[in-house]
Amino acid sequence: MILFAFLPLIGFSFMALSTFVRKRIDKRGICFCCCKCCCKACSPEYKPTRQKTIFGYKALNSGREFEIHYKYAHMLTITWVTFLYGPGMPILFPIALIGMCVLYVTDRIAMAYWNKKPPSYDSQMNDVTIRLLNIAPIMYVCYGAWLYSNQQAFNNRIGNVRDD
Repeated sequence: MILFAFLPLIGFSFMALSTFVRKRIDKRGICFCCCKCCCKACSPEYKPTRQKTIFGYKALNSGREFEIHYKYAHMLTITWVTFLYGPGMPILFPIALIGMCVLYVTDRIAMAYWNKKPPSYDSQMNDVTIRLLNIAPIMYVCYGAWLYSNQQAFNNRIGNVRDD
C-alpha cells in the first residue's frame, strides 16, 4: 500500500523525464552534452525544431491525453483497500491520506504543465464512482463487526478439535 501511495510520483517522474528527452532530441539531435562550445546544436541561439508539419509540432509539444479513468481507478483502489482492511490495520488510513494527496498534487501539476486540455466529460462516470464509494463504508462496518467480534483476533485462543 505504501508503494501504491507513491505510484503517481513514479509515473509523474517518468512523464517529465520522457517529455524532456523527446524535446531535447527534437531540438538538438542526439547530442546530450551540456557544454556550449563543442557543437553548433548546443549553442543557446540555435533552437529550431525538426518537425516538418504543424501537426508534428503540436504532437511533440502538446503532451499526452488526460486519462481520467485511470485517476478514478487509482482513487477507488486506495479507498476500497483502506476501507476493507482498515479495521484490522489502522495504519492504512494515514497511508491512504498520503496517497490521495500525492495523487492530487501530481495530477494538478501534470494538468498544468504536461497534459492536453481534457475533453468535457458527462456526469455518468462521476455518478458511478459516487455509488461505488457509498458502498465502502458499509463494507467497513461489516468487516469491522466481523473482525472485532472474532475472539481469536484478541485472545489468540483456538477452540478444541474433536475426533469423531
